[in-house]
Amino acid sequence: MSVPTPTDVTSVSAALAEALERAGIQYFVGGSVASSVHGAPRFTRDLDVVVDLSEARVPAFVEAAGPDFDIDEESLREEARRRGSWNIFHVPSMLKIDLFFLKGDPFSANQLARRVSIEITPGKKVYFASPEDTILRKLLWHREGNESSGQQIPDVVAVLKVKRGELDVDYLDQWAARLGVADLLARARAMAGGA
Repeated sequence: MSVPTPTDVTSVSAALAEALERAGIQYFVGGSVASSVHGAPRFTRDLDVVVDLSEARVPAFVEAAGPDFDIDEESLREEARRRGSWNIFHVPSMLKIDLFFLKGDPFSANQLARRVSIEITPGKKVYFASPEDTILRKLLWHREGNESSGQQIPDVVAVLKVKRGELDVDYLDQWAARLGVADLLARARAMAGGA
């Protein structure tokens, strides 16, 4: 079995974005791919995408995605009702894509509203979580994972360094406090040299 390459991740992101947009579904790429775009590139074996996908839009998405994507339509419909997450695969590269259904909480709504469009290859734009929301989400994952992940904090530090002077500090501080990760943000800032 072939292992997905960084080129695969880029091309699959573009193909998936095109399918979602054709189906009229709002989305943004998050996780390690977003932190690589905003911070230091690193290899990842999967793609995390947050989708505002209703059960009624699932058939349109499956049709727009076409045969290059392996999608269990019935399971995806069921997960759309639950608003959880589901895996699909890009068949040519065997890249796993984790679809996370947009939650109804204020932070999730903010993430969608603040997503940023970035040209990842000539003529191909993809929506990504904003740098601030990428930082906050990774800090949340770190906390929710009992702070055992060795990758979340380094990803956050990289984004803080690369985006130094460009970040909305007030937004970061406000949401870090609301989400209960202000201490983790302070630690990451110290590791980033006060960014």
